[in-house]
Amino acid sequence: MEAYLIISKNTPSFYKKVEELVSSQNIQKEKFCKIIEREKEKQFIAIEEVKTIKKFLARKNTRGTKKIVLIPEARFLREDAQNTLLKTIEDLSQNSVIAFGVPNKEFLLQTVISRCAVVYANESVENTFQFQDLAKEALKIKGEGEILDFFYNNPILYEKRDNALDFINCIEYLIFTEKIESQKVASNICKYKELLVNSNVSLRLLLENIFLT
Repeated sequence: MEAYLIISKNTPSFYKKVEELVSSQNIQKEKFCKIIEREKEKQFIAIEEVKTIKKFLARKNTRGTKKIVLIPEARFLREDAQNTLLKTIEDLSQNSVIAFGVPNKEFLLQTVISRCAVVYANESVENTFQFQDLAKEALKIKGEGEILDFFYNNPILYEKRDNALDFINCIEYLIFTEKIESQKVASNICKYKELLVNSNVSLRLLLENIFLT
């Protein structure tokens, strides 16, 4: 049985760590790899998609190669979906690998964490959510003018890239754990997060757009 919980700040670092973990194993990625992702415009990964994992792993493999299931954005797994996965993790055969990617362990249930080997994409990955109070405040704001004033008055959020990323991760965490109804913000984070990680866009403008567009 091989189940990994990979702590990574972004999807590229998750995949890089997966490559390190499975490179020495007999895996044909093209035919025996299943990636579970959140559908566009959906706030969470559908439980129906999670249920397909068991069927995928149960499918006969006559070549003897390992099968791997990747969930790069496991922070979007709701509690019911995580509970559904528990039995699957416990019943993993020696020819199966499953890897979850999260920016912080707190996104997953302790029962899931305890069944996985926890590894870090790099030494500075673990996120302490230093802007949690500001994130809670931002989620309560409704008006466009108030949003603009909020970011004008809190330049520390876009002072550097790591601050902006911490703030966004905290927003996602609060939406997930506190069941905050914010479909627009969740969708915009999905849309803009890669820009934050991989481009030189204005951090302030990007954060404002997450709440305004």
